[in-house]
Amino acid sequence: MPRYIAIVALVLAFIQLSAPSTASADTIWGWSFNETNFVVGPTDSIALQATVFNSPLSTEPIMKIGGGSFTGDLQAIYDFEWGPNAPFLGLSVEPGDHFSFLLGTLRPIGGSVPIGTYPFCCEAHLEFGSASSSASLPPINTFEIQVVPEPPTWVLCGVGVVPFVWWRLRAAARA
Repeated sequence: MPRYIAIVALVLAFIQLSAPSTASADTIWGWSFNETNFVVGPTDSIALQATVFNSPLSTEPIMKIGGGSFTGDLQAIYDFEWGPNAPFLGLSVEPGDHFSFLLGTLRPIGGSVPIGTYPFCCEAHLEFGSASSSASLPPINTFEIQVVPEPPTWVLCGVGVVPFVWWRLRAAARA
C-alpha cells in the first residue's frame, strides 16, 4: 500500500509540474479507491475504502469542506451508504500526506446480486479544499465487481456430482 500511495503522489506532482504556472500552487489533491477488483458472493456487501492525497507541492493543507456524490448504473443492483466518518469534521491533510477512510458500503438490493462482472460505471466525486479554494473531483481510478456463486452452492454441486461419478465408475467396473 505505501508504494501505491507514493506512486499517486508522484503522479499528482507530475500533473502540477506540467500545468501552466500560476501565482500560487494552492492545493493539489486527488483521491482513489484502495481496491480495484472485488470478488464477492451474491449476498455480500462491499466496503469501499479510499485515500485522499495532498501533493507535496501544495502550499496549504486540504480540509473536508464540502460534500460528495456516488450515483450511476451500479445503483440498480447495489444500495450505497456513506461511511461513518463523513463529513470528516476537523480533517486536515498536510502537503505530502494522505488520509485513508471508508468511503461507503455497497449492499445488494433485495439481498442478492446476479452472478456476473460489473464494471464501475458510476459518478463519484468528493469535495475538499483549502482556506483559499475548493474543488469537487472524481477518483483517479475505478473498480470492478465480480459476483461469483457462494461456496455452499459449489459444495451442493459437488455433492450432486459424487453419486453420478460413483454410478458411472460402478457401471464401468461391471462391463
